[in-house]
Amino acid sequence: MPFISIYGRSGSGKSVITKYVCDNLDGISYAIVNIRQARTIFGATNVILSGLGQQSVRSAQGMHYAIESIGSAIEASVAKRWQAMLCSCT
Repeated sequence: MPFISIYGRSGSGKSVITKYVCDNLDGISYAIVNIRQARTIFGATNVILSGLGQQSVRSAQGMHYAIESIGSAIEASVAKRWQAMLCSCT
C-alpha cells in the first residue's frame, strides 16, 4: 500500500494539494485527517480513527490497543474499497 507523507508549514496547502491529487485519480478513496485538533498523542489516535470512520477508544484501553485499532481500520478500509492510500502529515 503506497504511503506518501507531505510536510510543510501551516497554511502552505498540503491538504488542498492532497485532496486535488486524490480527486483526480481514478478509483481512489481517501481520508484527510488533521491531527492538530488533538491535544495529546492518545487524542490524535482518536482523531485518526474518527477520520477512518471508526469509534474512539478509551484511554483505559491503552495506547497499544489504540495503535492496533488504527492498523486494523486501515487494513479493513483497504480490503473493502481502497486501491491506494495517501496520508497527509503536517
